[in-house]
Amino acid sequence: MRNLAAVPGVPMAKQLHIMQRAYSAITDNTGSSGGLFGLSFANPGAVTAVSFTLVGNSIGQVVCKNNPGIGVTDIGFTGSFFSTDATPTSSNDDVIATIDIDQNICCGGPRVVGFVEQNGTVLSWQVLGTVALKSINTLFLQWDQPHHQFIFQLNNDGQVFETYTVSDTSAPFYPYESLFIGRVVADCTSTPRPYSAVDADFRDVYVNQ
Repeated sequence: MRNLAAVPGVPMAKQLHIMQRAYSAITDNTGSSGGLFGLSFANPGAVTAVSFTLVGNSIGQVVCKNNPGIGVTDIGFTGSFFSTDATPTSSNDDVIATIDIDQNICCGGPRVVGFVEQNGTVLSWQVLGTVALKSINTLFLQWDQPHHQFIFQLNNDGQVFETYTVSDTSAPFYPYESLFIGRVVADCTSTPRPYSAVDADFRDVYVNQ
């Protein structure tokens, strides 16, 4: 579900409310399924910095006893910023940056993580801190192209810098930027059937445009 909802205690203000429950495949006990659901920016190529307030109202997970160790639920912002290929022909060379609140079967949470990836491989990442469910947090991400780095920040904590050495002069093959909720759920034949559930509110979204 995705809708505009009232902000508690703030007359006339609206927030983006997103919620989802996604279940596992039940054909075997190997691998996983996943995906994103949210709201995309209309002109992603023009956005190089974003700040938003995020409230994770609830996060629920059920793991698979026959396929343990797999399970991620996250909420935040993600986008492709450039391609490492001078003449890109696929999204495999697109570099993606994400800042989110995640709950991970392997590592706990909820915690705020900033990371950079390419073709499904995480190039660098940082845990910015832990947060409580229903707490109000401001997340910030910026692509600082002149210094070949991404900048991440949680609330008023110090900024965290993730540098890179690859070419960043080409536009991404598949440009997108989104506020999202996401999940990775283990495939499982046992019961209870694994799932990922999340309910979140996005407020006060600012971009550099």
